[in-house]
Amino acid sequence: GYLAVMSFTDSGYPLYTALAILLYLVYRSGDAGSDVIFGELQKDGHLEVCGISMSVKGILSILVFSVLLLFFDLNVALAGISVLALLILVFYDFNRYKALHEEQASPDSGTVKQLLINCFPLLLSTIFPIIITAVPRVSLAQFEGERILGIYASICTPTVLITTIVPNVLCPFMTYYGKLYEAGENKKLFRTFWLSIALTAVFGAVACLAAHFLGDFVMGLLFGEE
Repeated sequence: GYLAVMSFTDSGYPLYTALAILLYLVYRSGDAGSDVIFGELQKDGHLEVCGISMSVKGILSILVFSVLLLFFDLNVALAGISVLALLILVFYDFNRYKALHEEQASPDSGTVKQLLINCFPLLLSTIFPIIITAVPRVSLAQFEGERILGIYASICTPTVLITTIVPNVLCPFMTYYGKLYEAGENKKLFRTFWLSIALTAVFGAVACLAAHFLGDFVMGLLFGEE
């Protein structure tokens, strides 16, 4: 949402670039819709449906994007994979979900409200890493231009590993956290949670020390002395 607003307001982006950002957001929205359905299918033990969907989407996305980019331009290619993602969501993911859930309960407003409250911390943990990497890029592109943004993006690429690896390492523990919460073992839950935070902090400290002592050497190997 932040990128969408920035794209069409006082961001300094030309229309072509703003449209490219918006189309990519549409593509990712299709992914988000599929993820919701995948969560329900995973609970019911039907991960094979998720695997088929993700495999087909991945292969077709590469093919469609490559072909359209070869014969047209970037925005046409992005529009193509956006339509593809939405079609797979509607005609495969959702249909398979309905076929496996013939009797669908209608949740009441209280259940939905409680679900939103319970999931809000997870929402923040998902948004913050994106904001940390997106805001500097958008600001640099707006105030310093695309050349400085390109230099910054090249140099800061290794730091993206932290915001990528840590969430993926912690995600498998979500089920364990959930079981502890349902069992009412709050002490063990908080102890495990703070242990995860401590390990993440240690990993970040080690990464900072490595960057301080080896940063110049590694950057020289990657990008040359200049």
